Amino acid sequence: MRKNLILAAAVLAAALTACRSAKPVGMPNPWTDCGTDTALAEKTAGFEFSVPLPEFSVRAMDGMIEFRYSPDENRIIVLRKSAGDSEPDNSGDWNRYPAVWTEDKNGQEVNFRGTGDSVRVLYFTRDSFSYSAACSGGMSMEEAENSISLLMKDFRK
Repeated sequence: MRKNLILAAAVLAAALTACRSAKPVGMPNPWTDCGTDTALAEKTAGFEFSVPLPEFSVRAMDGMIEFRYSPDENRIIVLRKSAGDSEPDNSGDWNRYPAVWTEDKNGQEVNFRGTGDSVRVLYFTRDSFSYSAACSGGMSMEEAENSISLLMKDFRK
């Protein structure tokens, strides 16, 4: 009996040690960080997308490219393009905001979400692609319109 108890304790100790040394298992990160290499981002996503910004970072996954830039030291604006238009809001921001509206911008219907004073998310579809701009710190309407212009340069080439 004593031998069985010692054996059980040894097996339990080995099992606990193995559990502590095992690496955590989870979903792999689908994003490829591309730095400022838009060619790598385009290759990763499977389509073209470039945004004329002086300073930015870009990352991509199969079917989506994301540009990030800072209009100031406290905020980051995220611009995205994804293949397909069945999910038009590709922003990744699923928060509910008190203001939701749609406006025509240069012949393009654009959906907005925000606080009324600032735009948090805008999105639209065009030519089987979805486009969005998001900023958790909020964008002024002027910054939102600049984001729309940057996104629209993609299909006005």
